Amino acid sequence: MLYGGSFDPPHKGHVAAARTALRELKPRALLWIPSLRPPHKPGRALAAPAHRAAMCRLAVNGLPGAEVCEVELTEPLSGYTVDTVRLLRQRYPGEGLYLLMGFDMLLSLDTWRSPDELRSLCTVTALRREEGAASRPPPGGALILPHRPYEISGTLLRGLLAAGKGREHLPDGVWEYITGHGLYAA
Repeated sequence: MLYGGSFDPPHKGHVAAARTALRELKPRALLWIPSLRPPHKPGRALAAPAHRAAMCRLAVNGLPGAEVCEVELTEPLSGYTVDTVRLLRQRYPGEGLYLLMGFDMLLSLDTWRSPDELRSLCTVTALRREEGAASRPPPGGALILPHRPYEISGTLLRGLLAAGKGREHLPDGVWEYITGHGLYAA
């Protein structure tokens, strides 16, 4: 299972999503893939890739089968999900790849680069995060997992962190990493 994002920083909402996917699908592995520069977030400053990867390693600690995959940080990729999945399909031939995302991202999938190819390379899997999502037909035949969301956004969390708050929204070790490296300070 592939779980990509900026993870800026990884928070308990990300961990809750990973736990749901692990519980519901029992994949052999869940790869957290921090992105170098998400194409849909141009111009937004991100914490350095090495910091985000290190925080992801702390966040996945204790999640069975979860590990950090730095392919988007180390390979000359475009930043588009289809290119990452294409590369991972080559690295893991014969594996059933699932791409985990929130329901909001699923609703915008047709605006992504090469959405039909992406669907052919993996099983698009979305977490139902909003009220009423169950009544909507899943776009593009995606697999929908029931999920109780942990309500926090990265934008809100970064604001809290800039004010020296927000520890309760972070997995073990991530707060210490952030404060120890002076990340997200005002």
